[in-house]
Amino acid sequence: MFESPASTRPHLTLDPWSAEYGSAFDFEDEETEEAPNFEVDPLVETIDWSHGIVPQPLPFPERVAFIDGVQRIESWARVENEESSSVAVLASVAVGCVFSTPSAASVSIDYVSRVLAIGGTTRAEPLVVSTRRHDLVFEVLPATGTGRHGAMQAAAVRRRDLELASIQKHLPTTPLVIADGRLNDLTRSANQLAGIAKTLHQLYLAGDQRALISRLGAGERTPVFTIKDSWGARHSWFLRLPYTRAIHHSYAGIVRLEVPVDEKRSPVEVADMLSHNLPRYASRPEHDPRAPQNLLPVGALEKRLRHELGDQAFIRRAIEDHLAGEIQS
Repeated sequence: MFESPASTRPHLTLDPWSAEYGSAFDFEDEETEEAPNFEVDPLVETIDWSHGIVPQPLPFPERVAFIDGVQRIESWARVENEESSSVAVLASVAVGCVFSTPSAASVSIDYVSRVLAIGGTTRAEPLVVSTRRHDLVFEVLPATGTGRHGAMQAAAVRRRDLELASIQKHLPTTPLVIADGRLNDLTRSANQLAGIAKTLHQLYLAGDQRALISRLGAGERTPVFTIKDSWGARHSWFLRLPYTRAIHHSYAGIVRLEVPVDEKRSPVEVADMLSHNLPRYASRPEHDPRAPQNLLPVGALEKRLRHELGDQAFIRRAIEDHLAGEIQS
């Protein structure tokens, strides 16, 4: 008799995110020999990476702010003159935050911006589209790159800058601010700032430490490690959120959190506080196509921000009518 190959046969698992949103992980599955552009110290908390850590039940402060932004393409375009032609994108960006307390939640719409991002050297003037209620002003935004990618990157940078402005606006008065994505500004504050990366572009760890990430149980975290790169030093760890299924791949529900290095705070206590409380904000797949990583306050904020951007079909028609009127005149 021959041995059944079932134990070594590859098996298919699914990504829990809706296909229209891509994937929650975007990194090389295999370790490469290329020198990384960062340094990692995996021994900040412990030398034992054999198992996940169940966080200590440390409470959230009374007031927590969740900050995020959205961007939307209104229309692809080209900026043309007699000498040159460049691809461009008309995009709208909105940034705000949700304040969460034990008894209520409230939303702050901090910034709404419209941009004409140009992926090339062709010069342009701001586009002012008049509507019955107000003017839509698309500010010219030159891109550092070219083509569609450069134009989209310029719009993304505008969103990132406005998210940073929102952090700087609310951090001085809010005990805990949780920003969506990596932290671009590691300025220390009397209050706690944290970033949560729901799409994994880099795992940072290798060997046994990396292997632990995929073995985490729901609500478990890795030990704290330190990342040093061109942006500075930060403490980080991985956490698995609940509401994933056995048919999902081994990185389903994984988020990476990071906080600025602060000698006055224990990174382990901060990691426990965040990791103990964040699972209760995890979204469920029947409510959010990016569950569970797209936290409930963030999902609600994104919905409100998209409403603030206005009706996309109306804005597209307004742009077309404005440009048609310019040609006729």
